[in-house]
Amino acid sequence: MLIKHANWRREHDVENITLEDIELEAKKDYVIPRGTAKCGRPAFWVCVKRHDKNTRDLDVLYKFIVYNVERTMSRCTLDMDERFVLIFDLRAFSMKNMDYQGVKVLVSILQTNYPEVLDRAIIVDSPFIFSACWAIIRPWLDPVTADKVQFTNYDGVKEYIEQSEWPDEYKNYSESEE
Repeated sequence: MLIKHANWRREHDVENITLEDIELEAKKDYVIPRGTAKCGRPAFWVCVKRHDKNTRDLDVLYKFIVYNVERTMSRCTLDMDERFVLIFDLRAFSMKNMDYQGVKVLVSILQTNYPEVLDRAIIVDSPFIFSACWAIIRPWLDPVTADKVQFTNYDGVKEYIEQSEWPDEYKNYSESEE
């Protein structure tokens, strides 16, 4: 597995992915590397409403995911294992945001090249329509990974991450403001 991973890193030139390579996705500003979870691991947030499956290039998205996983893992300290918390904000989610190909790429990258780096995936404020999407996505996940997925609201996120660690745009958000 280690040799496969090293070959994959070389093949995809992981060490040399730049912001210029992923500009199409980065300028959408839907991934926010911010905060440390209560478990001490770095977090990154995905504001799903800013992603449109119709305006993305799958190759660029692939590099974008790798870039963000690498950047988040680089925030791990030497005294911890390289794992992170991923928060998906599904407020204002619509089917234009549901990118099944993109999710397959994310799942493939994490399960094949970064196994066990996901500490927890928190899906926040998912609308009813997402339950049908989740029924399609869940079978793509390894059972261990699927067990790491938690559905909650923003008050529930406070169990995992102190509100002071949230991105600025979320710091004042709570159930009472919906």
